[in-house]
Amino acid sequence: MKIQENIETISLAIIGFICIVIPILDFTGILDAVPFVSSRIPEMTLGAVGIIAVFLVVERYGRFRKIIESIEELKQSSFKSIVWERDTKPEEVLDIKAHLFSSESLYLLGYSLPNVLDLLRVDLPKAINNGLKVRVLMYLEDTTAFGLLRDAQENPEPFTQATNRGRRYIEEIHESLAKNYKKPKGSFEAKALSLIPACSMIVFTKQNKAGIAKIIFYRPSLHVPKAKEVYRDQLCMVIQENNSGKMFDYYKEHFELLWDPGFRRSK
Repeated sequence: MKIQENIETISLAIIGFICIVIPILDFTGILDAVPFVSSRIPEMTLGAVGIIAVFLVVERYGRFRKIIESIEELKQSSFKSIVWERDTKPEEVLDIKAHLFSSESLYLLGYSLPNVLDLLRVDLPKAINNGLKVRVLMYLEDTTAFGLLRDAQENPEPFTQATNRGRRYIEEIHESLAKNYKKPKGSFEAKALSLIPACSMIVFTKQNKAGIAKIIFYRPSLHVPKAKEVYRDQLCMVIQENNSGKMFDYYKEHFELLWDPGFRRSK
């Protein structure tokens, strides 16, 4: 593509040079000695203008095609990982285990996270021992937000059970680290969530801007029980740091702000 652009540029420069030289030669009378050329100056001028016009049309069309292709690539990279989690298994959207040992840190945010913690509770201590830094935000305590959300459920028992499962898995991970790894290179911290989040997050940070995140937007039915039959699906989005612009940083910094209210976002 670069060679083609160079050829086109050189050709256009030559044509432009000829278009400038011929009128000068004709004005000074030099072309009078060459009747074949002097008698065809109008035709030559129109031909040069036509060539330039065709070149400009082709060049603009090429740029237009590049813009279309760039838009299509952006659409594919931005929307191919947005799915409705109806019967989709979590690992089919993002294989969380595959990123445990290649990441610098892992952020987890959610009401109770029982499924994620259950999936990771065996391998997570090993990854922490190797250097992974983990932070978890969930309902570790019966806060006001937890009580409001629990009371909003038509049947609060499953919600309470899921929360207790998540808490139990947190304790098991702490116990596994204390028992099997005396001086892990990484860390494991868990804080109580004091509000009702709009989504859950799984955020892996890596070197060279290779991080990846999974964002699951909660259904309105979690807050509005009567809408449960309407909102059966959950919107799930996987974001890659290297092609998402500022979106990955937005969710990562959102977690960090919830973790530490004094956190200052990067500009």
